[in-house]
Amino acid sequence: MAAGGGLGIVGLIAVFLISHFFNADPNKVAGVMESLSGSTPVQSEYAGSAEEEELAQMVRVTLGWTEQVWAKVYPQFATKYGARVQQYRPTKLVLFTGSTATQCGKGSAASGPFYCPADQQVYIDLSFYKQMRDEMGAPGDFAQAYVIAHEVGHHVQNLMGLLTQVQRQKSQVSKTEANQLQVRTELMADYLAGIWSFHVNEAGMLDKGDVEEAVNAVNQIGDDTLQRNAGRTVRPHTFTHGTSAQRKRWYARGWEAASEGRYTKYDAFDGDYSRL
Repeated sequence: MAAGGGLGIVGLIAVFLISHFFNADPNKVAGVMESLSGSTPVQSEYAGSAEEEELAQMVRVTLGWTEQVWAKVYPQFATKYGARVQQYRPTKLVLFTGSTATQCGKGSAASGPFYCPADQQVYIDLSFYKQMRDEMGAPGDFAQAYVIAHEVGHHVQNLMGLLTQVQRQKSQVSKTEANQLQVRTELMADYLAGIWSFHVNEAGMLDKGDVEEAVNAVNQIGDDTLQRNAGRTVRPHTFTHGTSAQRKRWYARGWEAASEGRYTKYDAFDGDYSRL
């Protein structure tokens, strides 16, 4: 692996593991890792198992890819929204188990991965990936990467000032209307994850099976699907993330917009709710 010469033995092991995860060319993985070396903070609040350490390596490179993509794409969104933050500022990702303290309050693994706008960090308990595989019917390495891309999408929204706007609007409307605003927020994060996925694919890091894994994950975590699989009555007024069909559609729109080089072509915050 000529491109991995500066990574050291630990880095070369990571290259092997990540190449195995994504079925990618090891030299391309090594090149990405070298470009990200020391630039992508992933904090761990516990000593993970061997399996979790492998996942943590995947998390590190996935987060690094989000940095590369959004450093290039974000300024277009910043201009559209008149954001005070004009250049992308990378987030940090914190791995934890059980629960953790955040500036948004106590975070719990039971709530799944989440983003805290106050400290601008993404939090994830790696056991969630086991839950995705065993309970949600969403296995696969790129399904796991999609989860990170979605949460980083919230970070992009935060930099643009959208999360502050949504929070203010939610405090002024009914619970049902607040849920609808939250749905828009989540669908836009799926759209942003679709943009990221396109660029990762363009870099030659994915194959067709990886993309299908992500689409399946998006489908399995729709509000209607989760309620139905839990044996509950589907109640649209309680939705906070959108239906499976909506989430797949917005993920696909992100991919399409990126493929056309028109990153702000679609936006879940434009138009009326019928467009969702």
